[in-house]
Amino acid sequence: MPEFPPTSPQAQRLIKLFEDAERELLRECNCILLQSSIIGPDDLRVARIKQIRAELLAGSRQWVEEAIPDCYLAGLRAARGNLDPTSLSPLHLQTMDVLAQSTFSRLAGVVDVVGRQIDDMIKQHNLAHLKAAMQKAAPGRPTWTS
Repeated sequence: MPEFPPTSPQAQRLIKLFEDAERELLRECNCILLQSSIIGPDDLRVARIKQIRAELLAGSRQWVEEAIPDCYLAGLRAARGNLDPTSLSPLHLQTMDVLAQSTFSRLAGVVDVVGRQIDDMIKQHNLAHLKAAMQKAAPGRPTWTS
């Protein structure tokens, strides 16, 4: 039975999608960490992060809609030989749909986790600035430890 290389064009496309988003998200996060002020929800960098996440989610949806049927059909061709995609039974179509939904759900979960991590990083950034401001505002008073 032929094997599908893990570096197939579809896999490479998904890797590039996530690497590009990671690079852009890291750039925005680094800029936030370098700011010496509290970051609010209307900050341009926060808006850009939301936009990158939305683009990553949309790109994941598009990838799933294209890659899953391609890979599924490639597997059927490997198993059956020559195959006409228009002759697929409803069971095969339903199987492709379930695989696509499941895959998208996993990718969306990754995007959500990344978003929560960024939100936590922003909260930590803001807390550090608040702590520093409070310590400066009340010199000589006891301070809490980190």
